[in-house]
Amino acid sequence: MGFSNPILGGTVLVRPAIKSPNYVPGVAGWSINRDGSAEFQNLISRGTIIAGAPNGKRIVIDNATGEIDIYDAANNLIAKLDGTTGLQVFDPVTGIVTVYGPAQILATAPIAPLNRFQVVFNDANNEGDLLLNGRHMPRGVMDVKEGTADVATVGAGEVTIITGNAVSFDGFQRARIVLHIRGISGTVAGDVFGIQIKEGATQLQQGQWETQTINVAKRGITVEYVTPNPPAPGNHTYSATMLRQVGTGIITAQGAAGRPIQLITEQVGG
Repeated sequence: MGFSNPILGGTVLVRPAIKSPNYVPGVAGWSINRDGSAEFQNLISRGTIIAGAPNGKRIVIDNATGEIDIYDAANNLIAKLDGTTGLQVFDPVTGIVTVYGPAQILATAPIAPLNRFQVVFNDANNEGDLLLNGRHMPRGVMDVKEGTADVATVGAGEVTIITGNAVSFDGFQRARIVLHIRGISGTVAGDVFGIQIKEGATQLQQGQWETQTINVAKRGITVEYVTPNPPAPGNHTYSATMLRQVGTGIITAQGAAGRPIQLITEQVGG
């Protein structure tokens, strides 16, 4: 014996909606409506959920991978969220990919051609490791310290030219320290000196970088050092010094407002 008040005409819902007995809009129960809308208290889906047009503006939740993808109206992937990489935001016009992820992420470049890849890390020091095709990528310049006053030695011994700010390393990238000096001038022929880059009291290389006799002013001094291995995780502070080995006169590292002494600390590939 059939129902006297059917809800279907063939396969078509003829009633405005079918509802649970306790249905209250926005509060409890469920409702499936003839206009295609629906409301549920709780929903479990064992497959993929697509919210929006299949090939247009939509959100896709993939149960198998745990990934959430967002597409724009032109079917361009503009955002991706998963448990490995974190949140990736894609700009289909500029080709820029921005990643908001955990301290160490595996970065991919799904947009071609890729013009720029931007990574934003979520820890307090904006630190993290970018691994691209199996290689730990450098973070670039981390600190630039400038000095605009002359620094001079008197007699034998060592004097600090400039000390940089503390830079945080994560144990994956090496450190590159570059010293630029406007000029070196000496007043006594035969003085022998060296320029050193140090961490604390430790020389980062045996001996001096540039040991030479000073007779006249020299211009455009640059000294560079790259650590052979990544520094241990944590903060590292580097400095540059002048070490006089022979001589008693004055040797001056020249700095000025327009041409300062610079100590640059970079992260380079591990």
